[in-house]
Amino acid sequence: MAAVNLPGLSVHYAETGVNLYGICRRLSDGKVRDVEAPAWDTFAVADLDDYDTACAETPAASYFYQPVMPDGVTDAGEYIIHVYRRAGAAPAISDLHVADVFVVWTGTATVNTAELHVDWLNGGRLDLILDAVETPLDQTIIINTTTLHEV
Repeated sequence: MAAVNLPGLSVHYAETGVNLYGICRRLSDGKVRDVEAPAWDTFAVADLDDYDTACAETPAASYFYQPVMPDGVTDAGEYIIHVYRRAGAAPAISDLHVADVFVVWTGTATVNTAELHVDWLNGGRLDLILDAVETPLDQTIIINTTTLHEV
């Protein structure tokens, strides 16, 4: 699978035409994506140029930069794309950190967390399901620190 643009997850930066890049970190174990291997790797400064993916300014001259999910990331999970401004010809540990982009990934696309939020609001699908669940009082158990009573 090729690198995937992350629509809706752009980074606004104060300058146009700069070189921003991202480094993808998997939250479950803290490893970073080595895009050269491609494989997950324990972060090492010496390998910094193996981790970067370009963030294209989209559309051109808009001040909005598009991070990407690196090639080969097929595991569903939570990721952070750390975005940096490249100062020189190659990524460096001294590059300016400009943003972190939180990504909930299905293995092929981002999860629309805004839709999940709407589901919880009054009248949303999850809210209606929870409203439909009723617990009869005769099945409620009250626990106190000294005894267990059934009501």
